[in-house]
Amino acid sequence: KDGYIAVYDLGGGTFDISILKLSGKIFKVIATHGNTKLGGDDFDKAVADEIKKKIRKIHPELKLDDSESKLLLKKTAESIKKELSFSAETSYSMELPNTELTFDGKFKIEEFENLIDPMIEQTLDSCNHVLREGNLTVEKIDEVVLVGGSTIIPKVRKRIESFFQKPPHVAIDPYKVVAMGAGIQ
Repeated sequence: KDGYIAVYDLGGGTFDISILKLSGKIFKVIATHGNTKLGGDDFDKAVADEIKKKIRKIHPELKLDDSESKLLLKKTAESIKKELSFSAETSYSMELPNTELTFDGKFKIEEFENLIDPMIEQTLDSCNHVLREGNLTVEKIDEVVLVGGSTIIPKVRKRIESFFQKPPHVAIDPYKVVAMGAGIQ
């Protein structure tokens, strides 16, 4: 349909927001903005840093700065992020490298959301910027399309719905939407 489309693209390493004007099969880019250093990887890092703090409370002698520990923390954090997209709490267990220790913990959705909230807020600042740049208001936006795996996170979807005052279009798989668009193009 004709109208203004907001494309909110929050991937692993970058964030972009674009406003497109659609007329028939022709679309025009009205405005874009983003952050090339903000994405789901930053969510993972925030969770990994929180896990590291929890481990150090019990085992202050552990360094956890070697590449093996960093990789384990990153993988565990990514797993937690994914689990919390579908449940209110998740458990994890880590065999700490170069030690005989295992660390078990829980992560609640509220804890995760508090960690990522400032980053989501940064994306909304970009949304405000792109609307100003395009001389538009949220009321003029007809559709919001989500792109990128990090848009599956419920808190991200809630904040987008609240910001744009309408539920985002989620029928298209956010992992595949770029490939589909490229195929059409």
